[in-house]
Amino acid sequence: MSRINHIISGTVPIILASLLFLLGFAIQNLSEFMIVAMIIVGAYVWFNRQKLSKSMIMIGIFFIISGGIWIIFRPLAFWILALGLLIIFHLLIWLHIKSSFIWAKWLKIGCSVVLTVLFIGMQLIMIKPGIIVPLFQQKSGYINSYHALSLPHSKLSKEIKAQFNISYGKKYPRSYLDVFTKKDQSEAPTVIYLHGGGWVAGDKSAGDPNQSGNKKNYQIEHFEKTVKAGYNVVSLNYALAPAYPYPTQLKQISQAVKFLQSHAKQLNINMDKVIISGSSAGGNLAADFVTLQVNPKHPQAKRIKPVLSRKVLKAMVLEVPATDMTQVNHTYRPVHTNDYFFGISVMSYTNQPMVSYDKTYLAKISPINYVTKDMPPTFITDGNTGSFMKANQRYAELLKKAGVPVELYIPTLKEGTAGHGFLADLQSQMTQKYLKDKWEFLEKYVYK
Repeated sequence: MSRINHIISGTVPIILASLLFLLGFAIQNLSEFMIVAMIIVGAYVWFNRQKLSKSMIMIGIFFIISGGIWIIFRPLAFWILALGLLIIFHLLIWLHIKSSFIWAKWLKIGCSVVLTVLFIGMQLIMIKPGIIVPLFQQKSGYINSYHALSLPHSKLSKEIKAQFNISYGKKYPRSYLDVFTKKDQSEAPTVIYLHGGGWVAGDKSAGDPNQSGNKKNYQIEHFEKTVKAGYNVVSLNYALAPAYPYPTQLKQISQAVKFLQSHAKQLNINMDKVIISGSSAGGNLAADFVTLQVNPKHPQAKRIKPVLSRKVLKAMVLEVPATDMTQVNHTYRPVHTNDYFFGISVMSYTNQPMVSYDKTYLAKISPINYVTKDMPPTFITDGNTGSFMKANQRYAELLKKAGVPVELYIPTLKEGTAGHGFLADLQSQMTQKYLKDKWEFLEKYVYK
C-alpha cells in the first residue's frame, strides 16, 4: 500500500501538468480528460487522506463532484468551477513537495505560475474561442475593414479580364467582390464563389489560408480554369467572425446577389444562369444560402428573403464543405490540429464556448438538416483525411433521396491521402479528376 501511495504521490503533479498541456488539443476527448483527472485526484486524496488537510480533501472532492456534473449535463459554470479547483489542487500538491534546495523551491513556484497562466489561457480560448481570433486576423491581414484590401495573389493570363474590389454594399465590412470574365463570354453562366477560412479568415482572391499548400496562390488558378471552361466568376468577401457571427454572412450574400442582378450588364455577366459555389466555410455558406432560397423552413427564412429563383439557380458546387455544423471539429480520419482550429472557427462563428456548446443550435443551422427536392443539381467534393467526408457522404445521400441530381467525389486511399486542402495542388491527379468530373456535371445540368 505504501508503494502505491508513493507512486501516486510522486506522479500526480507530472500527470496533471501533462494533462494541462495536452488539454488544448483534447477537443475530441474532453469528457475522457475530465474522467482521468477525477480518477487521479480521487486516488491521490484516498491514499493520502491521513496526510492531507481537510481543505485539500474538500477541494479534491468538490472537483470530482463538479467535474461529474459537467460530464453529465455540460453546464459551462461547472466546467469553469471544476478546472479552477483542479488548478488549485494541482498547485497545492506541487508546492508542498518537500525539497531542501532553495533553487528547487523557486523552480516549483516558477513552474506553477507558468502552468497556471498557460492553463488559464487555454481555458479562456475554450470558453470564449473568439478571444484569440482578432489577434490572428490582425497579424494575417484578414480584418473587418470598410476599405478594400488587396491581399497578395498570383497573376492572371492576359485573356482573362479581372475587376477587383467592387463594392456591393455599405452596411457591413468587407462588402467587396472580384469579377473574372473573358471576351465574348457575357452570356456564360456565372459562378458566385464564397471563400473558405473558417468564417474568420480567407479572401475572395487570395483563398483560404487553411488550404493553401504552397506559395503559389491556388485560388486565382482555379478561377482562371473556370473562366476558360466557359463560366464567368464572381468571388465575394464577407464580414468575419467573431465580430460578425451567423447569420450576417447570409445577409451579405443576398446583398451581393442583388447588386450583381442590377449591374449584370456593366460587369458583363449573366445572372439568368447562376451557380453557387464555395469551399470549406464558404461551402457551408454556399449550401446554407442555396437552402435559404428554396426551403421556407430555413431558420432565417422570415428575416432574409430569397433573391434567386429556382429557375435561375442552375447548380451548386461544394468543395470540402461544412454541411453538418455539429461535426466540424470531428473530422474523418482525424487530424487533431484541424479539429482544434475548426472547433475554434465554428464556435467563433456561432458565439459559443467549445467546452459547452449548444449542439441543438448547431444542428438547427446546419444545411444537412434542410435538404429539399427543390435544391439544384449539386456537385460535392471532400478529402479522405482530416475533413468532413462522412458528413458530406450523408448530405449527398439525403440529396439523392430527395430526388436531386448529385455527384460526390472523394478520392480513395489508393489515389492518395487527400486532406482538407487537397484542391490547392492543381497538378495532382485528384484535383485534375475533380475538375474534369465537375465540368462534365455542370455541362449536363447547367446547359440543358
